[in-house]
Amino acid sequence: MKAQAHLGRLLVGAAAFALFTAAPAGAQDVGVSQAPLLTGTLTRARPEVGTLDNGSCTATLIAPQWVVTAAHCTGHISMFYPSGVTRDRTFSIDPADGSARQDFPIERVYSLGFPIGSRDIMVMRLATPVPNTLATPALLASRAPANGAAITVFGYGCNSVDPTRAGRKQVTPGVLTIDGRGTFTSQNTICPGDSGGPVFAGSGDRGRLFAVNSQLVGTPPAQTDVYADVVNRRTEIFATMLSGEIRPNEDITMSRWCSAANEQLFYGDVNGDNLVDGICHNASTGAVGYARGMAGAIRPEGAFAGPFCSHAGAQFHVGDFNGDDRTDIFCNDTRTGHKWVHFSQGGWRAPYIALPDYESTSVWCSHATAQLFIGDFNGDGQSDMLCRDSGNGQLWIDYSARPGSGEGLFNSNNYENPGPWCSHATTSLLVADFNGDGRSDLLCHTRSNGGIDVKLARDGDVFGGRQWQDTRANFCRTGRLAAFDMTGDNRAELFCFDADGSGGELIIAIGDGVPFQTEISWTRGSWAHGVTRPLLVGNVAATPWGRVR
Repeated sequence: MKAQAHLGRLLVGAAAFALFTAAPAGAQDVGVSQAPLLTGTLTRARPEVGTLDNGSCTATLIAPQWVVTAAHCTGHISMFYPSGVTRDRTFSIDPADGSARQDFPIERVYSLGFPIGSRDIMVMRLATPVPNTLATPALLASRAPANGAAITVFGYGCNSVDPTRAGRKQVTPGVLTIDGRGTFTSQNTICPGDSGGPVFAGSGDRGRLFAVNSQLVGTPPAQTDVYADVVNRRTEIFATMLSGEIRPNEDITMSRWCSAANEQLFYGDVNGDNLVDGICHNASTGAVGYARGMAGAIRPEGAFAGPFCSHAGAQFHVGDFNGDDRTDIFCNDTRTGHKWVHFSQGGWRAPYIALPDYESTSVWCSHATAQLFIGDFNGDGQSDMLCRDSGNGQLWIDYSARPGSGEGLFNSNNYENPGPWCSHATTSLLVADFNGDGRSDLLCHTRSNGGIDVKLARDGDVFGGRQWQDTRANFCRTGRLAAFDMTGDNRAELFCFDADGSGGELIIAIGDGVPFQTEISWTRGSWAHGVTRPLLVGNVAATPWGRVR
């Protein structure tokens, strides 16, 4: 299977990112090899093994309307297609009888892991089921083969013996190695285009699927193939499929919940189960709708009638202000500084009660050029307030007090930075944890040139020290900017959503330490259509969720 250089595709693991554009100059793709392998025999066996988007990856039917593949095939991000128009997003099957390839549009993509390697798994729901007469879904193994056992690997990747086999289904035998960390590997087997393809136990065409192709490291004859562990994620895969089958059109993204002009969509964790929930605030009526996360699905559950935070000058926020791992709702009066908080009670019947749990008449952060942000700047698991003066770049932080401390929730300035920083023309500020240390950091974006400037939170002089810049990033000069943890590694990705919400651009931090340092630790891509949303997150409640739509 020959590696093919498609303009606008970034090779990661053993396959091309089907959705993403090329990496910036200097970016390195760890674990990437494009050397062709001398393996792979053309086959029509196991028609449930098919190809994604005509060769970008391989995938396997595991239920009439579900396929499993590698998460890096869509850049580890989940995608939804509410309109039903997926264009080139298809799963294609080559029938066993040799007849023409049949295509099945993909309507939803659920990423279950990051980065490449043992967690690199994704499931996709097809718009229509595959007839049983065309292909019988593969069975998932409940346990892995033993170390040294025979395995059978399928893929649509490259082949140096006969380059015409590239993009056609091939099969090759292998021997499983389980290393000291429990990772499934083999030697000199997979190649770009094989990513996401199945690894079956035993030889021949009757074994159960226990892994999918993820990554190749090195070059033949010393290449190591790394497989994503389906056995270990079997329960999660089934849970995602089940949640996707129950009233699928009621999923908030597929039904376009919270999309009216006066509504704002936030994410959080209303009930403290570490799953992503939806929170919808209606600025006109003051109603707060909430939607429950269940595996990969998020479905409307109810509403708090309020009215809450709908008066003139009101600004709605979410955060975990009492450290109970549940998302609370917050209102700030930008004219007077008056603030109200409703703590989540945890249950779905009435997570927010009629009267606010906290109220302050302080004038803090109410001057004409003040902007209020929510984040956890000292890493204690509670959301704090940050006030920024957009005119001179001055910063203030008011840390939230611990419950039972005898103090009010917010008291006074705990930190002040005179600036100036991020106060020049066309700038906007984002608050998120960009390096995964549990503290909310600051990112200054300059729309005129797309430049990025990051300040990492730290002990003592929180934002007074070192910063990192990439004034040449040319990121998001048009569109809407947002930051949240998409991949579940406790670090925020940076998003630029197109004006119509149907596509966008993103930066994923893939290394430790300095976020978005061009040379070593980030990769950049884009998607042309569809809607993405967070599914894999760390501390859901304390994440400083900004408006996402």
